[in-house]
Amino acid sequence: AVVSTQSGHYGRDDEMLKCNTYHVLVIEHMDSDSVVASATLALEHKFIHSTAMRGRIEDVCVHPLHQGKQFGKLLVDLLIILAEDLNCYKISLDCDTKVLGFYQKLNLKKKKVPTATLR
Repeated sequence: AVVSTQSGHYGRDDEMLKCNTYHVLVIEHMDSDSVVASATLALEHKFIHSTAMRGRIEDVCVHPLHQGKQFGKLLVDLLIILAEDLNCYKISLDCDTKVLGFYQKLNLKKKKVPTATLR
């Protein structure tokens, strides 16, 4: 399990593991014992599509010293494969427009979907 060092985050990783709806991938630098990159697949259990699941790829992050080494691409590719293996009927990824170009290079398509921000 990955433990965040930020205040208040201890134990969150255990909660996420127990509910079995979060799959977190981590790339670790073995020599320095530090996290290089990570990404999450969050599963939503739905009533539609014969109670299928929807997968959301979230929190894709790569340490600045390791950007450009294809770690982000590797994590996204692996999470897409995992979501497909789990029979997710839809896989989505929401991102800031600043990083949209990165995801478009991975052949992910921008869709115009009306959304509402609640907070």
